[in-house]
Amino acid sequence: MSEIDFARAAVVAAHPDDEVLWFASLVPRVSRIVLCYGMQAAGTLRAERRRVVEDYPYRSVDFFDLIQPGSYKGAIWPNPVLGSMGLELAIPSPLHERSFSEVVARLRRSLTGMTTVFTHNPWGEYGHEEHTLVYAAVNSLRLECGFELYVSSYVGVAMLDLCRQVINEGINDVHQQRIDATAAAMLADLYREHGAWTWFQTWDWPGKESFFRLGHEGRIRTRSLTFEIIDVPRYES
Repeated sequence: MSEIDFARAAVVAAHPDDEVLWFASLVPRVSRIVLCYGMQAAGTLRAERRRVVEDYPYRSVDFFDLIQPGSYKGAIWPNPVLGSMGLELAIPSPLHERSFSEVVARLRRSLTGMTTVFTHNPWGEYGHEEHTLVYAAVNSLRLECGFELYVSSYVGVAMLDLCRQVINEGINDVHQQRIDATAAAMLADLYREHGAWTWFQTWDWPGKESFFRLGHEGRIRTRSLTFEIIDVPRYES
């Protein structure tokens, strides 16, 4: 397991509250938290999310406040396929393509100086197309910006096959971090107070989280891997 310089590490999350859902162990430690989307395609949540950011307990939040492209549920279901911008959509969307370009452009500036970046996994945790877009955007900048990229270990039951395909390509490193349950609950409560919490009200975090650095070089072959299985088929966030 590699040592992480958290003074030069960032978490990149698609939607505000994703950072506490999938990266709870990291939020109190990293030097930058990037939240990409503000307003939903339906025109909701922007004001609530802005109030959360105004009251955020950690100092270094970069809130892009972009409009979500409305890609959720747009992949090729029930057999999703990975493409260059995340899960391929059943019907190509100019909004999805434009959002990908916007996220890449904003991340290019925001991630300057970062040596480690944590973000969504290629299967989008439980299969959220906008999570996979953000992963693809971050990954497209990995070599250009020179950071190591780690992804979350959460996987919904509907995404197990795609997760297996990705993992079979190789894992170079694993980072594990214990969750401060009090800090996670405090941030979740902030979202709830402002009406911006989009997940289950009774969500429980594990004791610690694993993050994987994907790739072929130096592939790990002889250690166990810990995944957090989300026991729902799909759920909108």
